[in-house]
Amino acid sequence: MRFKKTIVLILSVAACIACNKEAEPDYNQRTSYFKNITPHYSQDSVLKCVTYNIKIGFGLTKDAWNKDVIGSTPVDIEAIATVLEQLNPNIIALQEVHRNRSNAEVKNLMETLAKRLEMNYAFGAHGFNDPYGVVPVYGEWGNAMLTKFKIESISNIETEYVNVWERRSMVDAVLRINDTLLIHTLSHNFCE
Repeated sequence: MRFKKTIVLILSVAACIACNKEAEPDYNQRTSYFKNITPHYSQDSVLKCVTYNIKIGFGLTKDAWNKDVIGSTPVDIEAIATVLEQLNPNIIALQEVHRNRSNAEVKNLMETLAKRLEMNYAFGAHGFNDPYGVVPVYGEWGNAMLTKFKIESISNIETEYVNVWERRSMVDAVLRINDTLLIHTLSHNFCE
């Protein structure tokens, strides 16, 4: 029961933080979706969870925020998949996941990684990057979840709002562990 109380507390705090902004953002600018691509997987006893900041899918030596640097290549994605495969988790929380980024070779990072690892996936963007404003690279970035379990639903909860171009969200994916157990899994990138 303590786990459930902690989740509710985290979600309540996140909801309060999201309410402390001057104007309501256009939520149509925050992409959120999930897809179950693997057969239903269930397990009664052990959950192996991993969290991984994948740095927009760019290799360690590449600057993802430089519009002239190309990353998220098939080689970069394979390196991420290899690390995750060696750990063999059944739940993976990912941070700094891009979608349709202008300087990425592979535009659909989440789908590509999920297919490679044969896992279901959920994605929640913070919002769109402005090509002429704060961030010089156009596209979206946010958090994601990969799992062997069936995803029942997701919420993309805004946790920080400075303006429409500077905000953060947390993905809350509800997973079906077995016929009687659903759990909430959270992915959030806490930065200063």
